[in-house]
Amino acid sequence: MFDDALGHSDPQRLRRLASAITTAGERTQVIVLTSDPERFANLREAHRIKM
Repeated sequence: MFDDALGHSDPQRLRRLASAITTAGERTQVIVLTSDPERFANLREAHRIKM
């Protein structure tokens, strides 16, 4: 579970984080909580739930 992980990171680092989360998600469930959904727009095949 990530709660706005690396929220103040530059765009390149956020892309690498999205790639790592996507890879992890192929084998396990990953939950990302964020107040800024655009920050994780690079996540592929993400199931998004607005709260």
